[in-house]
Amino acid sequence: PSLPLRPPLLATPSLPLRARALAAGPLPLRVPPPRMTASPLPPSDSRSSESAALYSKMERLLRAPKAKASPLVRSLTRNWLTLPPEELVENALVIGRSLFDTFDDGFELLEAAEHVAGGALSARAYGGLMRIGEAEGRHADVLALLGRMRASGAPPGPAVMLAAMHAAASLGDWGCVSRLFSEYAGDDGAAAPLEVLGEPAAVEELEE
Repeated sequence: PSLPLRPPLLATPSLPLRARALAAGPLPLRVPPPRMTASPLPPSDSRSSESAALYSKMERLLRAPKAKASPLVRSLTRNWLTLPPEELVENALVIGRSLFDTFDDGFELLEAAEHVAGGALSARAYGGLMRIGEAEGRHADVLALLGRMRASGAPPGPAVMLAAMHAAASLGDWGCVSRLFSEYAGDDGAAAPLEVLGEPAAVEELEE
């Protein structure tokens, strides 16, 4: 069965209406909701086929005129046949908009790499896709990626946590921001005023 992809940090009675709507069900992604399957890994011949399809997608991206102008892409092109699929996709997502036209393109490649790897990729890979999503204003999708990592048991790194905080702030969900910050800082009470009072400006006004 598929694991539900829902950022657990959004469930709180004090959230704004938009955040409450997000918490009530799967986030309204404009791509199919990202899901991690708990089914057994596919047979080796199937994985080989998926790996070949992944490298074919990467080749199309690397050969695009837009990509050839980037020094980072040229460096990746020199090594792409020697890298494992998950490292290849990680580097591609970190390069970001020089390779991908949209968040959807990056998500499609991420999902293909997860199937080949049989699980989650590195935090760097998700952080790279989150930056692409933030640049497009896909804040709910960015939070869904954090939920995707949690569902697979992969630990989010600092870049992932910072991107998620920025996305939650863009949605006006200051309770979520506070809890993400507390997790990031390792202190449950570090951002309590932000969760209770709302926007940072309100906290600063009361402290003056």
